[in-house]
Amino acid sequence: MKGYAFHRILWCCLLFCCLPYASGSQTVFTKVEGLPTNEIFDLLVDKKGYVWVGHDMGISRFDGVSFTPFSHPERSSLSITDIIEDNQGKIWFHNFTGQIFYIENERVHLLKAYRNEAEDVFPRMVLLGDELVVTSNKGLFVCNTRTLESRYEVVKGPKYGGTRSLARVGNQVMAIHINRFYLYDKKNGFRAVKLPQPHIYVQNRNMVLQTEGLGDTALMIANPSGTMYQLKVQHNEIKMVGTRQLPDFINSISLLKGRPWIHAKHASLKPSATGIEDSIEGLNISDMAVDLQGRLWVSSLTKGLMAAQTGGFNQAFQPSFLEASDLISAGTAFNDTLLLGSRNGWLFLVAGKQKNLIWKHKLPADVGGVNLISRQVGGRFIISTSLGTFQFYYPSKTIFKFFSFITKDVEFYRGRILVASAVGLISFPLHVSPDTFILRNIIGHYNWNNWWQRYRETVVVEEDQRYFWYLPRCRSIALTEDRNLYASFMNGVHYFDKRGILPLLHMGKRVYSNSLVAIGKKVYIGTLNKGLMVMEGGKLKMVGTPEGLFSESIIRLKHTGPYLWLLLDRGIQLLNLQTDRIISNIELPEESGSNVQDIILDGDTALIATNSGLLKVAMKPSGNYNKLHSELKLVVVNGLDTLRQQSGKLSHQQNTIQFHLSVPWYSPGRGLYFKYRLLGGTNTQWYYSLPGERIIRFASLMPGDYTFESYAVVSGFQEPRPVRYQFSIQKPWWRSWTFNITLLVLAALIFYGLYRMRVRQVLHLAQVRQAISSDLHDEIGSTISSINIYSELAKSETNNEPYLQLIQENTREVISKLDDLVWSINPRNDCLSQLVARMRSVAEPVLLGAGIQPRFFIAEGIDELELSLHAKRNFYLIYKELVNNVVKHSKATHCQIRLQLLPGWLELSISDDGIGFPENVSQKGRSGMYNMQERAQQVKARFFISSQEGQGTYATVQLPLK
Repeated sequence: MKGYAFHRILWCCLLFCCLPYASGSQTVFTKVEGLPTNEIFDLLVDKKGYVWVGHDMGISRFDGVSFTPFSHPERSSLSITDIIEDNQGKIWFHNFTGQIFYIENERVHLLKAYRNEAEDVFPRMVLLGDELVVTSNKGLFVCNTRTLESRYEVVKGPKYGGTRSLARVGNQVMAIHINRFYLYDKKNGFRAVKLPQPHIYVQNRNMVLQTEGLGDTALMIANPSGTMYQLKVQHNEIKMVGTRQLPDFINSISLLKGRPWIHAKHASLKPSATGIEDSIEGLNISDMAVDLQGRLWVSSLTKGLMAAQTGGFNQAFQPSFLEASDLISAGTAFNDTLLLGSRNGWLFLVAGKQKNLIWKHKLPADVGGVNLISRQVGGRFIISTSLGTFQFYYPSKTIFKFFSFITKDVEFYRGRILVASAVGLISFPLHVSPDTFILRNIIGHYNWNNWWQRYRETVVVEEDQRYFWYLPRCRSIALTEDRNLYASFMNGVHYFDKRGILPLLHMGKRVYSNSLVAIGKKVYIGTLNKGLMVMEGGKLKMVGTPEGLFSESIIRLKHTGPYLWLLLDRGIQLLNLQTDRIISNIELPEESGSNVQDIILDGDTALIATNSGLLKVAMKPSGNYNKLHSELKLVVVNGLDTLRQQSGKLSHQQNTIQFHLSVPWYSPGRGLYFKYRLLGGTNTQWYYSLPGERIIRFASLMPGDYTFESYAVVSGFQEPRPVRYQFSIQKPWWRSWTFNITLLVLAALIFYGLYRMRVRQVLHLAQVRQAISSDLHDEIGSTISSINIYSELAKSETNNEPYLQLIQENTREVISKLDDLVWSINPRNDCLSQLVARMRSVAEPVLLGAGIQPRFFIAEGIDELELSLHAKRNFYLIYKELVNNVVKHSKATHCQIRLQLLPGWLELSISDDGIGFPENVSQKGRSGMYNMQERAQQVKARFFISSQEGQGTYATVQLPLK
């Protein structure tokens, strides 16, 4: 406690002595929540603007909304420091056990070439061009950040030593190990140099070079003496050119805009040549960084990550003359004076540069708050409240109730006032209250327009005390300098023409608006769903989301000086009245247009009256909008696959896409949102994310080519160029053109095959018919001819018994052949069981009648086979012919008939024990044998017959099976 008190006394003395030179910094810091620890070692703002934080639980990246942690499965320690970015955008860092990592394409890689297990302390490292230079027990470790080629640099000779810390000074690196100094550059390599003032090492054994130097000067801190040394390289020697001692332990030194901040345990100091320029106390800071928007970030060893609060309009304020429960709700500016109205019904006049209160007035309690204060005409103002309208005359500071209804909008013209109100469109003399008029002064629609056309074209205006009232509810009116009148009614925007009061049409449909503003000869129309319309010379020009609007829904327009304010449901924007283009270089508050009551322009400052209070906006260009740049970090498909290419081809099943967007923005980042769309069809509509949302999802996309586009939008800014990602979802294979062509070809082949099959069936049927015709002609026809001849002979002769016998035999033969023919063509008999039964029924009677004993051998499994009509008929007729030959020629006593299955064949064999015939006997002229061979050929069967005289005959038919 005594040591702590002594240090505090020394700090107070030091700061007190330096007060004439100090700025007395009033910077207020806010802790950034979201990190898992309060012990922060290192900070880096990369080239894109992200804040990288090295802490005792790892490394995290902050984008203004959330922290993204990074880790590696082989890490042996959590604590991270020395975060640096190379020329390729890779982020390098190391942990406290000496492992060196780099982050590329959102992935952490371990640099295994650096052998940290051989080191006794964790390294320090800097970047020298495209080389990563790291301390080592061997000397220096050097890695090319482009190729990752690595090597160790070792000092030759007796003065060898490792290195413990290092600093980049100009185009070389200075390194130190206890009391040895070294230099390294690409040209001269690694070398030892002379020592600067050796006596400083006696009392300071803990000396650490800071990695970033001031040009050619290195900064070194020495503890426990709390000394900062400035070391300069001169002619291969190191000279000490300056010192500064602090009564405290020095944590580190940060360089901001070329100026050092010394971070000690109890305070951080920004030294100058004559003293202390600035200081921050009580944060125990380890590092500092400034983001691309100019905000200061500090890392504390005890309080976590902290950001400096920025000024501007982030916090609403209350004027000192306003009651705590009241809010400014309307106002106007004139002659360096502001006329303001409040929700509680107060009117205030404030004047001068300091805006001092010079007058206030309380309206009657029963009229409610102030909703509208018009521009002044001849010192007169129209003030609308919740339950009536008043006129205020500035020179005399007098106010009186003008009429009892609510005023929505006001225009002045030639001593008369035009009022848009809940009860209609009204015109009356400015100096007379309409409540004094009687009903006979009220004229309707037709007379209203006729009066207006005469009134606008008359050069000399006659005194006209009439009160003109057009009944439809009116929301807003606009009167151009060439005296064209537009009004927004419940049934749309109308314009007053010689032909009458006509609706304004866009693409054949009525235009609906809450707010109209006339500026010069132009009329600006804020629509509810079509953005901003600009009417000039009878032509409409559209300003919508393609032209930079945040949204197509405009709640209200407000004209102040050179600006047209667009109050949208998604924010506030400004329009350049010269070019009709969106102004995107003035920083605006993150407020919905529905939350804005009024806008008052006071010189180069705009006061925005909101439901939360007044906001101040400096109406000057800001460079921050040029730094607003979003990027697409990841594309996740179906919640599983991650795409990192600039475009992608996906299958039809990969149709749910997540786009992970990121943008470094910190003032504040949670108000930032994305305007996005997915092009790939007829829908080109823009959509909007929620503030702070960074993931855009599309589900169940149809096959096709798509382009995703998004803009980051914040504080009236929209980034100049969108993020784009092109991808395509392939059609399923059954919808591809190759499949359709294949299917078409296959269908054609099937059709052709069916056609060919039908042709074959027709040809086969023709062949069967031809065969039946031939059989009828050859066999039955000849027999019937014989019957005819025998009949004629029987009639001509008395003894006709023999002829009648022949006629009877021939008739039986015809019947038998016809029976065979009918049986063979009957489809019921296609199975082999029917054929076997037929064969038995035919052979047994014939053979037994000839005294021949038949024996049948039928193999198992044959009954289930089926034969075609053609094969069955020919096979059966061959069989029948063979049986007839046995009966007629064999003189046998036994006949064996065998039917069996062979692989791929049905075999029929018939053998007898008859007289046989010699093999050399010619078969010429034997029609039966010829017919059997021909029938076998027709069904591609094999036919064999063998015989020896006195040993019987053996015949075989082998029918192929399909």
